[in-house]
Amino acid sequence: PEVTWKMDGDRLVLRMHCSGLIADCSAKHRVEVPRGVAVKVKDGDGSVRASGFRDALAIRTGDGSVHV
Repeated sequence: PEVTWKMDGDRLVLRMHCSGLIADCSAKHRVEVPRGVAVKVKDGDGSVRASGFRDALAIRTGDGSVHV
């Protein structure tokens, strides 16, 4: 998989793209944020796991599970 990330203002944009005929295009990413920072996750295909948060999270996945 091809992984890119960039800062867009106060947002971290992390993208993963698979091209061609890849049987298994998977990856794990760990992002740590300070307490009190708003977290919004948009995932197209895969699971999202979040832990250690006191404030509400905004998590959306197109086809995958969410574990909080």
